[in-house]
Amino acid sequence: MPTRRQFLAMGAALGGLFATSGCADVVYAASGSSDELQLGVIVATRSFAPSQAQLGHYLPYFQAVYDPIVRLQPDGTVAPSLATEWEYDESRTRLTLRLRDDVVFTDGSRFDSAAIKANLEAFKTENGPLSSNLRLVQGVETPSPDVAVVVLSAPDPGLFDSLGSAGGFVASPAALGQESLADRPVGSGPYLLDPAGTTIGVKYTFVRNPGHWGEPLPFERVVLTVIQDGRARLNALKAGQLDGA
Repeated sequence: MPTRRQFLAMGAALGGLFATSGCADVVYAASGSSDELQLGVIVATRSFAPSQAQLGHYLPYFQAVYDPIVRLQPDGTVAPSLATEWEYDESRTRLTLRLRDDVVFTDGSRFDSAAIKANLEAFKTENGPLSSNLRLVQGVETPSPDVAVVVLSAPDPGLFDSLGSAGGFVASPAALGQESLADRPVGSGPYLLDPAGTTIGVKYTFVRNPGHWGEPLPFERVVLTVIQDGRARLNALKAGQLDGA
């Protein structure tokens, strides 16, 4: 049976999976296996392309399969993720990011500054629902594989909020712009989408990514089952079919 500590560890590692950006309360039940977390969710993701990422109830889908550029902590601070260090210039229009060198995407390609550049450009240009969040990003310079410089047209106090959530998820550049990315994410996150256990729009099964650079999360498998009706979610919790909703 999952312990409260396991739930908290899972939520923190996915950048606030259970906080859902303040959009809803999360209810837990004492059921299930410690190797699997079963959650009832309100919505299905419309796409796994990072440029189409949204906040609130959509975030867990992206947090499972992608790493963000930085990680937002529950207390509002910013912690390392794909970027390990960062520094603004005096004008606060050039943000230099120093990047991890041990990250591999699930297609076998390596993460580097070119991946940051490709993903931020795609987020701005692929007409996603939150593309305007990066409207002040003029471009990304890549002086070396482990350094990216985000260039702004004006200081942006909300930039780290974007880089730690919808605007900061990073997919393999080779997958960007491909129609298949909508249903088959190619990231470097803590979990992989399991096609055999997934019915698009109904249930999504994620299995632990053995190649992830971070500490392994408590659950081998996470299952998100779409149950839009609140009473049905509550009944599933009471029946022990879900660990949380």
